[in-house]
Amino acid sequence: MPATCRVYRSKLRGFLKYLYQERKIIKRDLAVLVTSRRSYSQAKPPKFLRPQEIQRLFAGLKLSTPSHIRTYAMIHLAYCLGLRPFEITRITLDDISFRKRELLVKTRKGNNPMTLPNQDRLFINQRGQELTRHGIYRICRKYLEKALPKKRLKTINPVHSFRHTCAVHMLYRGDSVTDIKNHLGHENIQSSTVYLHLDLKRRRQIQDRFLKHMKSVLTDDQKIDDLLQPENNTDIMDWLDSL
Repeated sequence: MPATCRVYRSKLRGFLKYLYQERKIIKRDLAVLVTSRRSYSQAKPPKFLRPQEIQRLFAGLKLSTPSHIRTYAMIHLAYCLGLRPFEITRITLDDISFRKRELLVKTRKGNNPMTLPNQDRLFINQRGQELTRHGIYRICRKYLEKALPKKRLKTINPVHSFRHTCAVHMLYRGDSVTDIKNHLGHENIQSSTVYLHLDLKRRRQIQDRFLKHMKSVLTDDQKIDDLLQPENNTDIMDWLDSL
């Protein structure tokens, strides 16, 4: 099956280049969008929290002490903004604009960190020291233990599960893969497309839109029409499902 998919990808890229360069039927080179599956994409899909699990988690969080408020804020940032543990630890008070209701995250993955002198970290431990990502891991695990069964907790990463949950919930509400890429700070959009594999309904909608688009830009040709009819060629749909 992998070898067959490579053949399909190669032929489709050649066909799209022909339509773009020779026939001038399409206005942009769509061949660049047909990429090979990256090796890590064959791994298990990322684990995320279900809506009812998120509700139980936040319902169990308290706001009665500074430590409770800190925990609530960190989990909120991890879930709503999809921030990584390292990114949370580097947030300072100067990164927050209360007037604009904005948060500036300067140290996204892949970028050189920007360090400014004389800034106190927003999140500190009980000894007044900078909270580490391992500290965030322990805190998130502590509260997830109260919301999830032990068996369920073993299947997820206590911190990154919030990031994955953020992406999946964005997908469910109709946000595009590009929106997810920008929100999570991915350098490559292929890192974001892994979440499509978690929503088969969404994938099928994208496949249908792709086929409709190809029909709209191609000239009338019965052979092409037959090729783009999924009920007539299950191999094409199997290939699309494997992307």
